[in-house]
Amino acid sequence: MTSTSGATEAAAALGTDPYLLTGLGATFAVFLSGFGAAIASHEGGIYAINNYNKLRSKWIAPFVPTIISGVLAIYGLIIGVILVRKLDDDVIMTTQDGYRQFSSGLCVGLTTFASGYGGMHNYETDRIVFINTILNMIFLEAIGLYGLIMALFLAKL
Repeated sequence: MTSTSGATEAAAALGTDPYLLTGLGATFAVFLSGFGAAIASHEGGIYAINNYNKLRSKWIAPFVPTIISGVLAIYGLIIGVILVRKLDDDVIMTTQDGYRQFSSGLCVGLTTFASGYGGMHNYETDRIVFINTILNMIFLEAIGLYGLIMALFLAKL
């Protein structure tokens, strides 16, 4: 059985840099959440174009899915900024801190990507009513929010 200092020395021998892992975590958080938001915004835009005539009396209603999907990118930006701020601190990071912050970025990035990707199949204009679409978007948004909460715990605010 190895001690934690032995594990840290083994990771250092492999060349694992905690600052690199933190930077990669910030990169994955911003990139994957932005990509998930882009997918959801694309599908929300198609929904808005197809349903504009049906929902003309409520002029903002066709654009609500696009507006909701933009929040996904903000989740990744929050974690990305937190992780980049950890790079500026004068505190010496251990390899364990680097892995924790890398997993924090992956946590929010993958959940927001899944949330945005889940919205791709919800805009069939012939069968889905507007209220069902919005409820589905709210539940998909909750997946990204859960990832943000877990990423905040992993980042140790």
